[in-house]
Amino acid sequence: MFLSTASPYDASRILSRVLPLAPVPEGFFTGPLFIDEFVPCMFLQHAHKEPWYASALDVAQIVETARNDPGGEIRRAIDGHRARVERPGYQLSYGNRAFDAAVRQALAQHHSDPAALWHALEAAMAHWQPRTPDHIAPVALLADPVLAYSLTPERGRALLSRPRGGR
Repeated sequence: MFLSTASPYDASRILSRVLPLAPVPEGFFTGPLFIDEFVPCMFLQHAHKEPWYASALDVAQIVETARNDPGGEIRRAIDGHRARVERPGYQLSYGNRAFDAAVRQALAQHHSDPAALWHALEAAMAHWQPRTPDHIAPVALLADPVLAYSLTPERGRALLSRPRGGR
């Protein structure tokens, strides 16, 4: 799921798995994991997609039509994000306050050095807290092109293997 090393097609395919035609848990499309983590990633991936394939954002709209729910939960999540981004002073949230601050500090100090940025992100992970019980990694990092670039497959596996939340 790492946008930095996957082909654009792979990234779209992986992000699109979040939008199945099968039922999803109640409230998934209105919850913080989808709204605050996945939707910003979908917007970044859509902005960098090739014209010959559908982005996850395109797929979301297709899924909503297939569910016969145009203007439903997915559309509200997309429209809500678009409205937030268009407001002056908008900043992407990377998660809880302490983690967000640590990520911003890492970006400010190491934005031009992917290896140093990765080490700062590793240190920031001590502050990360999941948004929901199903949240296993800070997906919102992939919504920032600089952070996404620093997350190689090896680093992503390392991030996913870190104990968190007392586990």
